[in-house]
Amino acid sequence: AAPGASSLSWFVFEVAIDLTVEGMQNVDEVIQIVFEYIELIRQVGPQQHLWDEVSSIHEVAFRYEEPSDPCNHAKRISSNMLIYPAEHALAADRLCWDFHPHLITEVLKESLNVESLIVVANAPEFKDECTDQLSPWYSTKSCSKPFTEEQKRRWSQAQPRPEIAVPAKNPFIPKSLALKPVPAPPPEYPELIKCKDIPLYYKPDSEHHKPKAVAMWALDTGAAYSTPQQRILARLLALVIIERLSAIAYHAEMAELSYEFGAVPEGFTIWIGGLNDQLPALAKEVYRAARQPKVEPELFARAK
Repeated sequence: AAPGASSLSWFVFEVAIDLTVEGMQNVDEVIQIVFEYIELIRQVGPQQHLWDEVSSIHEVAFRYEEPSDPCNHAKRISSNMLIYPAEHALAADRLCWDFHPHLITEVLKESLNVESLIVVANAPEFKDECTDQLSPWYSTKSCSKPFTEEQKRRWSQAQPRPEIAVPAKNPFIPKSLALKPVPAPPPEYPELIKCKDIPLYYKPDSEHHKPKAVAMWALDTGAAYSTPQQRILARLLALVIIERLSAIAYHAEMAELSYEFGAVPEGFTIWIGGLNDQLPALAKEVYRAARQPKVEPELFARAK
């Protein structure tokens, strides 16, 4: 969820949701849950700790932002100069400034409602329903129709179900951005720093000077790709582990952390990267999910 297209007098607040086939068959129910969540936020009100977390991460992301395309960068700054004071042109749309709960409450009440709702659903399953419009470029079928009175009534009266909750405190928010000391001269190649049990190689960053790290593990086993069946099972296991980690994926992403778990011919690989302060905490969660993969029937069905 994030602001989309905007001008000086209006903006579009976008909520993008990736759906399974079953989800596409129940779009109305998905929209219902979105409005239940909006109603929950209205009821609990703006939360200072959530604002502080988002503000902290935006500040870190701005401070250590990767270089962008110069042309796009120039367009963004020139556009900002039409809206904000010149001294804020670089950071105005990147940082969270002051916490104004009354303004947040006003937007929740006046703007995020059924009357201002537009739903765009993209899926091959709708091709037989869309017959009144055809794109002149790609011959893509599309159609539009108003919401029914029953849909508007249900969504406007949505009440949060017990399973929906405001996010808890994010455990991956960095507490320190201090850089680790780099030896002089810095090593040219990764060095073996631990040999017992599992070989561990390390190479400090001596070029970018950012509080970020990348950790990679190779779990070698000859069984992963030994037969076609083992190969399929290995890939399913990786998908199941990724699916199980989805519970922490939001918090990790908000804290500028990401991870991958994949099956390869040699076995399995784990990749974790981002702000280094809480990277070990995320690594423990990934390791725990990989070590004890619980596979319920519903989870297996989604993975396959």
